[in-house]
Amino acid sequence: MLQIDKEDLSSVFNTFDLNNDGFISEQEFAQVIRRFGHQMNAEEIKNVMATLDSNNDGLISFQEFCRIFEQEGLHCDFELKSAFQMLDKDNSGTISMDEIQSLVAKNNQHLNKQEIKDLLYGIDINGDAELDYEEFKALMSFSLDTT
Repeated sequence: MLQIDKEDLSSVFNTFDLNNDGFISEQEFAQVIRRFGHQMNAEEIKNVMATLDSNNDGLISFQEFCRIFEQEGLHCDFELKSAFQMLDKDNSGTISMDEIQSLVAKNNQHLNKQEIKDLLYGIDINGDAELDYEEFKALMSFSLDTT
C-alpha cells in the first residue's frame, strides 16, 4: 500500500475544505466529488458523510479525515475497476492528466494541469503523469504513515 504522510494528507483534506474553515461540510464533499465526475445522489452523500463523521456534528474534521485513511482496504463503497474504466475515456489503461482535466471541465470546475499534478503528488508512483490501475487502486486504498 502507498504510504502518505500527514502533510500530504493535509493537502488532500484542503482540496475538500473549499472555504478553508478546517472542516469538510456535506456541501463541500458533494462539490468535490462531482468536480471529479462521480455522480452521487443526496442520500449517497449523506451516507458517506455519516460514515466519516464519527462525532455526528455534520462536519468532517482533519482528525476524522485521517482516520478514514488508517482503515485497511477502504474502497469508498464503489467498484474500483468500474470507476477506473469510467475515468479512462480512451481505454488506454491509464488515466491521463488530460482525461482528468476534461472531466473536471465537463463538471464546470477549473483546475489547471499544475493543480491536477499537485492532487496526484505521491500517487503517480512511476512519475509518468498518468495513473495506471495499480496507482489508482493505491489512491483508493492508501494508508496513513504516522511516523
